[in-house]
Amino acid sequence: MGEITNKAKGRIKQALGSLIGDKGLKREGEDDERKGRIEGAVKDVNHAVEDAKHAVKEVAKWQLTVHHIDGTGCGVRPDDVHVVS
Repeated sequence: MGEITNKAKGRIKQALGSLIGDKGLKREGEDDERKGRIEGAVKDVNHAVEDAKHAVKEVAKWQLTVHHIDGTGCGVRPDDVHVVS
C-alpha cells in the first residue's frame, strides 16, 4: 500500500482500537502509520537523489561548455560566475 493509505489506515485502526479498548488493534494502527511515514521518507530521499544526479549532470555539462568554447578554454574563473535564479 502507499504512504497515504498506510497512514490513514493506521489512524483508523488506532481510533477504533481506542474506542473498543483493543490494545492490539491500536498497536497495529501505530505500526501501519509508522510504515506510511517511513515510505514517505524513502520517497523523499529517492527524489532528492534524483535531483542531485540531475544537478551533477547539469554542472558537468556547463563545465564542458565553459572549457571548450574557443577550443582552448575561455578563461572563466569561479569568481566570475554568478548564479541567477
